[in-house]
Amino acid sequence: MVVVPFRHLLAKFFLYQLHQTIGIVAFVLITVRLFMRFRHGRADCGDAIAPWQRQAANAVHASIYVLLAAIPILGYLAA
Repeated sequence: MVVVPFRHLLAKFFLYQLHQTIGIVAFVLITVRLFMRFRHGRADCGDAIAPWQRQAANAVHASIYVLLAAIPILGYLAA
């Protein structure tokens, strides 16, 4: 953490706790979103796109979910 004068220690502590709380809330929201996604499935796009585009979209969505979950986890582990 950055060196802060002693008089600003309370603000530093508050901001650090706020940062951790936002990370935990983000992780909970991501977990709820993944649960809802697996429970209800994804929207069917029908035959509107080619099969290779559907596979590419699935890969991109999976990587986005992995990255969304990794950010709060890595932040928690680094703290």
